[in-house]
Amino acid sequence: MKNLVYQLDRPGGVFTAVEEEIGEPGPGEIRLRTLRTGVCQSDVVIYRQGLSRIRSWPAVILHEASCRVDAVGTGVSKFAVGDLVGLGCDIPCGDRDCIYCGDHGTGDWTSCPNTQATGHEFPGFARRFAILPSWFVELGPVVKFDPSVSPDHACYLEPLACNLEGMTRVGNCIENRVVVLIGAGSQSALALQSAMAMGARKVIVVNRGAERLERLLRPREQHDARSLEIQAIERTKAGFGLLQKIEEREFAHRPLPLHYELARQLLHCEEGIIPVENAIDIDGHGRSVQEIFTAYCLILA
Repeated sequence: MKNLVYQLDRPGGVFTAVEEEIGEPGPGEIRLRTLRTGVCQSDVVIYRQGLSRIRSWPAVILHEASCRVDAVGTGVSKFAVGDLVGLGCDIPCGDRDCIYCGDHGTGDWTSCPNTQATGHEFPGFARRFAILPSWFVELGPVVKFDPSVSPDHACYLEPLACNLEGMTRVGNCIENRVVVLIGAGSQSALALQSAMAMGARKVIVVNRGAERLERLLRPREQHDARSLEIQAIERTKAGFGLLQKIEEREFAHRPLPLHYELARQLLHCEEGIIPVENAIDIDGHGRSVQEIFTAYCLILA
């Protein structure tokens, strides 16, 4: 059968629709039909300037995908024709004996020296059909969804998983706490919804301009009647003068007193110690504003 594949010829190049033959899945394999894809920032980077992880050109990118199982090979029991699935980006290396990726491995695929990801070393889903090898089917990040789930939502499995991994890395760091989101892009949209679902007491969203803030908060105003306080701060407004017209990279190198004063405004602290219920701290102790924002500046720098 014919398969339509969109190939990017080179960094900064063009996408070309190419027809290729695709066969039936072999033993343990499944064939997927792509339904939806999201566009990750890494896709933008690959398109604009390339990425060393792309092993050959032309490349097939896009990894935030939801697909329908179109055919299954012999021996496949986890999936059936018609199943709606979402996929992760980082995948096993394919060596069944690998200490990280294999049948009895640790599952820490990104520590493997032969680590790979869909849309990078492994072809992405800018194609109508894709056949997943048996090791991908058995060991990889392929999640079956209930039929009631929309493919529009299922394709956000991977970015949402990235988001939740970061938000749950430190135990009990969201429930009944203040959550500060720097930037109002797509990941903040997921983080805002996640924080609300995880019981945050207050969410503060900081962004350089008003347009993204309004776009981020509009659905919450229309569809969420809960009493959780969401505070939006636009960096360029005179009312928030400490950050007036300060770019991110410039902000990272500003004198520490500015960060100290900013922390007090964001978390409404009059003293230099943030109460433990307002601070994310793995050892359970309050930390000074200076300590927190010194660490923050090192990250930004």
